[in-house]
Amino acid sequence: ADSGSIYARAVLLIAGADSGVKAGNIALAANGLAGRVTETGAHSARVLLITDISSRLPVLLESSHAPAIMAGDNSPMPKLMYYAQDIHPLEGERVVTGDQAGAFPAGLPVGTVHYIMPGRPVVIPYAKLDHLVLLRIFNFGQAQVEAPDAPGHVPLAPPHKTQEPPFTKLFNQG
Repeated sequence: ADSGSIYARAVLLIAGADSGVKAGNIALAANGLAGRVTETGAHSARVLLITDISSRLPVLLESSHAPAIMAGDNSPMPKLMYYAQDIHPLEGERVVTGDQAGAFPAGLPVGTVHYIMPGRPVVIPYAKLDHLVLLRIFNFGQAQVEAPDAPGHVPLAPPHKTQEPPFTKLFNQG
């Protein structure tokens, strides 16, 4: 457990930058996706769990091949959101990571669809997030997602470097 952060559902690892752990790495438990590394220190790292209210990840409903967003809400079962209106997630349907925006590699096991009430699908994670004993950290080489520039933004030209002849520095020092 991690009580010293802004996240309600996070864990600390006894491995950090000295062990090769980097922000953006993916944390897998024995049965499925647990979360993503958000911060690293020399000897520790923080993993934001998929159930945290700050967690949003692209997923794919495996049977219907429909993309969706899984959103944590600090409960044990994250919500399914933003799927096509003509596609309704099926009870028990397998949920895997989607490759939208390059945030996660496609096909990592996440969980199964369950309806807690009609019209309100959630995901029951495969990973036992309340009993984590071992996490494996992977660097799948996914690019960090960067925000696009604002509309009408004109990038600045790189500054020109003028190179002075080496003897000019000697004369200008005095």
